[in-house]
Amino acid sequence: MRGPIHSSRRRFQRYFEQRRSASWRQRVAERALARDKALAGPRSRSFERLFASFWALLAGQRWRVAAALATLTVSTLLGLVAPYSTKLAIDYALTDNPGPAGLPAWVGIDPSDHNARFHLLLLLGLGVLAVSLAAAALRLWGRWQCTQLTKKLQARLRRHAFEHAVRLPLNRISDLKSGGVASILREDAGNAGELLFSMIYNPWRAVIQLIGTLVILAWVDWRLLLGALIFIPIVWVSHRTWIERIRPVHRDVRRTRQGIDAQATESFGGVRVVRGFNRAQAETARFTRDNHLMMRQELLAWWWSRLLELAWQVLIPLASAAVMIYGGWRVLENDLTIGDLMAFTAYVLMLLGPLEALVATAAQIQSQLAGFDRTLDLFEEPREFEAPGASFPGTKVLRTVSSQTRPVEDTVRRTAVSKALGRITLDDVSFRYPRGAPLRMLGGADSETQQTNTPLPLVLEHVSIEADPGETIALVGPSGSGKTTLCNLIARFYDPTSGRVLLDGTDLRDIDVDEYRRLLGIVEQDVFLFDGTVAENIGYARRRATADEII
Repeated sequence: MRGPIHSSRRRFQRYFEQRRSASWRQRVAERALARDKALAGPRSRSFERLFASFWALLAGQRWRVAAALATLTVSTLLGLVAPYSTKLAIDYALTDNPGPAGLPAWVGIDPSDHNARFHLLLLLGLGVLAVSLAAAALRLWGRWQCTQLTKKLQARLRRHAFEHAVRLPLNRISDLKSGGVASILREDAGNAGELLFSMIYNPWRAVIQLIGTLVILAWVDWRLLLGALIFIPIVWVSHRTWIERIRPVHRDVRRTRQGIDAQATESFGGVRVVRGFNRAQAETARFTRDNHLMMRQELLAWWWSRLLELAWQVLIPLASAAVMIYGGWRVLENDLTIGDLMAFTAYVLMLLGPLEALVATAAQIQSQLAGFDRTLDLFEEPREFEAPGASFPGTKVLRTVSSQTRPVEDTVRRTAVSKALGRITLDDVSFRYPRGAPLRMLGGADSETQQTNTPLPLVLEHVSIEADPGETIALVGPSGSGKTTLCNLIARFYDPTSGRVLLDGTDLRDIDVDEYRRLLGIVEQDVFLFDGTVAENIGYARRRATADEII
């Protein structure tokens, strides 16, 4: 039963107070079972850990990343040539400080020629054009390599996330709900692939441009360079102050969206019940309240992101004004040429450009990191019949998926299953369903449910049955008597709490679950049809079945 209904405004106020009072290590809200938290420890991964996990996904393709970064480095350095051509044009062609006479002999321009200034401008223009074309070609090749790799990563992450999700225990899938899993597959796993650009490619370009610009500024005038260096600690302070706030909010937005997707899927899946109990308006109101909460969370993240951008929109004009005043004074004192001042102004803007770009894309990076973090959470979920903690964290999540790894006697077990007679034995079986923990989102739930460790009552107690090959057995009893549970144990959707389920005298826990289930044919009480024809649904378990076999 749901608790009291609160408006989205009240829920957001509670959320905001919790977010503001939380320490930075607590700001990444978690929506996981209590037992999973105990196994995994703190679920808020550091940037270093996330980067290491992402770098592990690039195994076998790192040479392409290195090649793309190499071409990006060359193209970025070539891009630093254009501003210096402004100094050459002003000092050697447009003014007499020093004019064409100051050109070295290897340039090949005769200072006595009255067309020397025009020839110099033409030479500079052609040079800048050639350099720009070369830089553009190199940058295009590098971006194409990274774009290909990004799409492959997205497809790979989605595939492995799907493979892992479909092998989760049934009770865990019920906890996650189909809409929540779809949100991770569609958005989180997809956006994680974009980290190649936002976390590696674009920052690399900014760092190369930053270092190259600092070197040129130091060569032009080291005093002006000292003033420009003030902006670097400002970037660090802004990152520590704001980014740790933005990333958790983006993660909360994704969790809220996951809940919305799950609720919508649930409502339309049970639309007959919704209409039968006249709850359409209530479900619509719940959907609207959750969307309003997500909207308020998105607006909170937007405001914090805009404060960062606003600070830089003020800093850049301030820096330009300072350079103009100080540099102009140096020109009046004949310590700098006009060309030096123009080139320095251009390079200062090029220095601030990558810093501003890093700050402007910080929110996007944090959003993608939050999605990648949630994808790793999914990979760390123990799979069906897998011991808790057996799932590998981040760097090994893309291993080959198998239901059970039994290195000994695997071939013997597969052979035994292929020659199975079909005798099913339940030997003193008792079973209770595992207790699910309440899924709670920070500030996103209408009420909290107290967690309890009290086990659920037994559904089956000391049941012993033997079914011979070819024998037909009907289980008759009232609703809740355990008929479905018994079938679930035979299909090994669960393992018994005590006792054994045997196939031809072999415990099902000693048989590869995939091989065993290939022997089964199941008709559920609630019929579920996949998209496609009736024939395709009948042949679902055997994709290569002929039309005669289906009929």
